[in-house]
Amino acid sequence: MIDTTNMTTRPFDMAAARIGAPYATRGGQRAKIFKWDGPGAHSIIGIFGLGEIPAKWTPQGYFAASRGSYHEDLVMTPLGMVDGQPFFCGDTIIGATGYKFTAEPRDQDGDHDRWHLPAKVSSEASQ
Repeated sequence: MIDTTNMTTRPFDMAAARIGAPYATRGGQRAKIFKWDGPGAHSIIGIFGLGEIPAKWTPQGYFAASRGSYHEDLVMTPLGMVDGQPFFCGDTIIGATGYKFTAEPRDQDGDHDRWHLPAKVSSEASQ
C-alpha cells in the first residue's frame, strides 16, 4: 500500500499512464491495468490491492462502482520530489544553470519502469 495521506496526487491521465507514468488508487493501493480499451463506459480493466481485486474504471479513472470520489478511483502519483514539491511525468524543471528537464518514460527498449531526464534543451528551442 502506498501512503497517500500527505501525498499530492493529480487526476488520472490515461495517456501518461499508458506510457508508463505511475498511478495508484486514491486510497493508496497499487493498481495494474491489463486492458485500456475494453467495451463500455468502464473500458479500463485491471486489478488493485494486495488481493489483486479485479476492477473496471472509466478513461478518467473513476471506479466502476463509484458515485463521486471513491477510494478505488485511479490517480497519478509523483515520480519523486524536487525542492520539496512533487514531480510528475511531463513536469519540467529548470536547473540552476538554465537547463530544462522534462520527466519522460524511457521506452526505446520497451522498459516503461525506467525514467530519465533528457539532455540539455537549447535556450533557443525553449523559447
